[in-house]
Amino acid sequence: MIADSDKYTHQNGRNKLMTSAGFVNWDLFLDDYDGDPVAGRWNFYGVDRFCSLLNKYHYKIISKDVIGEYDTRSPIVHFKK
Repeated sequence: MIADSDKYTHQNGRNKLMTSAGFVNWDLFLDDYDGDPVAGRWNFYGVDRFCSLLNKYHYKIISKDVIGEYDTRSPIVHFKK
């Protein structure tokens, strides 16, 4: 399961996640996808960035989002070696 900002569109949820991580700007929050870990923090790594990393290490992507419309917040990436 990958936190993906394109799929997580609930505005109140976005604001809560952003402010709990100490940000007041959504774009700056997203740009800090590899920042210091904070308890309860979501890092929106994103499906495209994750799949690029999988390709780099020669994993085969079966589906970028097997859960599809059934989970409106987080895609689940199916891959194999």
